[in-house]
Amino acid sequence: MAALRQVIVTGSDSGYFPLLAEMIQSVQRFEQSRQFDLRYFDMGLKDEEIRWLAERGCIGCKPGWDLEVPARDRAPRNQGLISRPFLRKYFPGYDVYVWLDADLWIQDWQVLERYVEGALRYGLAISFERERAYRFQGWLLGWTLKHFILGYGLWKGLWLASRPHLNAGCFAIAADAPHWAPWVECLTRAIARAGRVGPHDQFALIDAVYSRHLPTCILPATCNWICDRGIPVWDDDAKLFCVPYPPYTPISVIHLAGPAKARSYQLRAVSGRRFEAMLRYGNLGRLGV
Repeated sequence: MAALRQVIVTGSDSGYFPLLAEMIQSVQRFEQSRQFDLRYFDMGLKDEEIRWLAERGCIGCKPGWDLEVPARDRAPRNQGLISRPFLRKYFPGYDVYVWLDADLWIQDWQVLERYVEGALRYGLAISFERERAYRFQGWLLGWTLKHFILGYGLWKGLWLASRPHLNAGCFAIAADAPHWAPWVECLTRAIARAGRVGPHDQFALIDAVYSRHLPTCILPATCNWICDRGIPVWDDDAKLFCVPYPPYTPISVIHLAGPAKARSYQLRAVSGRRFEAMLRYGNLGRLGV
């Protein structure tokens, strides 16, 4: 039986490079990472940053404009985002594609195995952006509702906003999944209607999953934890960030979406001690790891 061909794909510009570097380091510290090739979209990296990536076996390419995008929205970062439904075009020959945003990092290697297994069985594996520890953010609810309506119309937008939200910062998709074409179709229509790319690179995938009733493995929020919405706790013994309630289940993917990229948080340890720290992978040394 032929070996499974699997690849991790990400993307970054120079501004996100420090986060990208930490994400890759968090992946490559696991021996199992050798089972994956590493590829990336170059959205505006410097020569020295490209060399750093090459030294670690990461091969990149510059994406094209695969869809019609208004001239005012033709930024390199958007160019990379709309290329995600075309991963097979840019990086052909794989059975499974795992996408990792540059602003997340991996605590537990088994989570990637869960994503791959889900993709092989259902076509797509992705995580809920809903968790009982997440705090209510009125501005986020309003922003989400606004863009669903702008991109998908009033009634469909309201319906999509009522569905459990999915986060495309981390997902796995099989090469033969039925999701590819519907994602492109939904994204094309949303960009044309809204006149912009973001956040429809993600919202269009949500539309495809729910409106087309596509088979999807939906993983819990611990597989893609949005830290600013639910500040994790630190386990001094396990040396891991965990969900902030008993039995303090370890979080597999730490996602620094929004302000968590640069913000320090007042953190609590399972033992009860309190301290201030950033949640970045590069900060683990200060936590005694």
